[in-house]
Amino acid sequence: ELCRKLRHDERTSHIPIIMLTAKAGIESKMEGFLQGADAYLEKPFNREELLIRVSKMLEMRQSLQQYYLNKAGLSPAVVPAETEEEPPADMKT
Repeated sequence: ELCRKLRHDERTSHIPIIMLTAKAGIESKMEGFLQGADAYLEKPFNREELLIRVSKMLEMRQSLQQYYLNKAGLSPAVVPAETEEEPPADMKT
């Protein structure tokens, strides 16, 4: 329900959604994707998989943004160099 509401609201429809859930059945997973989830991870989930999925989603969105800026004839945005940041305390194992 929340995923559907986020996807149908213009203010939030662009936000990537990763569902972390205990519902591991294929029907629940398909329903999550049908409602607009970008990824669906069952609990207990693998921390590394979550971090990689988030990273790849952000990379893809940045790539799409650059593509459409170029198509529109606008200068590409300045992208800061990647930094090795500490994960938030609640993400450390």
